[in-house]
Amino acid sequence: MPTRVSLATTLLNRIIGFYLNSSDFNGIRANVILGDSGPDAPEALKKLVERGLVEVYSSEYDNPHIKRLPALSIPQQLGFLGEANGEEHVWLFPSVKTMRRRLPSNQYRTKPFSRFLALGHPQLETVYFQLGVLERYQSDPRYIFRFGGLDGYISVKTAAYKGREMAEADKVGLETFGLGTSPKGHRVIATFPRYLASMSSRHQQHWDSYRVRGKSKMEKNYALRCIWGQWTDGVSVYDALFAEIFHINHMCQLIGLPKLFRREYARETRGDEDDSPLDEPKGFGLLMVPTKKHFLEFALILDKIISENLNTNFFAAQHLELEEKITKENGEVVVVQKGTLRLLEEWLTKYIRIKGENGPAIVIAPLKEVRKLRQSPAHKFVDDEFSIKYQDKKEELIAEVYRSVSNIRMFFQTHPKAQSYQFPDHLKPEHLVLF
Repeated sequence: MPTRVSLATTLLNRIIGFYLNSSDFNGIRANVILGDSGPDAPEALKKLVERGLVEVYSSEYDNPHIKRLPALSIPQQLGFLGEANGEEHVWLFPSVKTMRRRLPSNQYRTKPFSRFLALGHPQLETVYFQLGVLERYQSDPRYIFRFGGLDGYISVKTAAYKGREMAEADKVGLETFGLGTSPKGHRVIATFPRYLASMSSRHQQHWDSYRVRGKSKMEKNYALRCIWGQWTDGVSVYDALFAEIFHINHMCQLIGLPKLFRREYARETRGDEDDSPLDEPKGFGLLMVPTKKHFLEFALILDKIISENLNTNFFAAQHLELEEKITKENGEVVVVQKGTLRLLEEWLTKYIRIKGENGPAIVIAPLKEVRKLRQSPAHKFVDDEFSIKYQDKKEELIAEVYRSVSNIRMFFQTHPKAQSYQFPDHLKPEHLVLF
């Protein structure tokens, strides 16, 4: 004699089947379920919700077609269920509690983030990873790797995507990623299973191998922008540094001087020209692996952005001598070029009144420290070392350099021709995000 299946089980099986067979782990409309399951269906469905086996989403709360965010409380869900035949759009999803029991162990076995969604997790339930997860994409020239200070994305270059040399499994991208902080206070990458699930098995497993467990915390600007669609004033210290360079140069032009910096750097936005070069030096920003080698490479890039980028024409226009005579031990007199940091310090000493002793030297000190670090690997082999301290050292270094450049910008604002210059409000110190 066949076993009789309860109405609750029938409804639950139908909700699970629709969820797993849909194109995007979609829910099923409540009025569809209730409309053809008989008069006892509302009560049976209510009990499934009360037992935590089914979750109810409404357009009153969020986009109900997918489980984008965690479900609200059970009383609120039951309230949505009461509106199922009204104007509100109400959808039903299986819960994680249900799917842990019902999802076959071999389904999405090689795709951990597809399985994560199949298990009923919200598509924007944040997952966290070690910074090193990004290194393969940043170092591979076939990928477009962009990190805009607080968020970034990865895609395949057009030529590589259309070509045959790149394996199909490697033609992947990631729509968005941001920053977070691990339970131990370390910098981590934050992103969402919705986007990871579109990757191939090979790349899903790569990301899973770098996953950080525990209660990490997403950087608040990224959370507000990506999950809640809100605009924030937060700006990364790296973007702020580029902005300082831009505004210093603009004030130089107002004053009638050559630009202090030869080149300005700008974060590129997405576009069809995905093979175009990035103005920003590659590798600037994230320290993928906290090693001495990577830290010194970061210092090298920072030195190129600041010290190597200083414009000697600016100092010449300010009547500073660009050369000096040096007498060698053998008595020979040679003429040598002054270094750009030396010229900058001379300019500060000559033209800027800084309170306190050794003011110009204090302003220049972080830039000299960068130059010193930059020269270390240039003249000798460096014994590498892995330590989280290099992430901390990098954050301290960029913060000090930013303060130096910011002070120089404020010096320019004291010039009579630049006193009315409007420096953007969003670049105020309280909006700065250090990492």
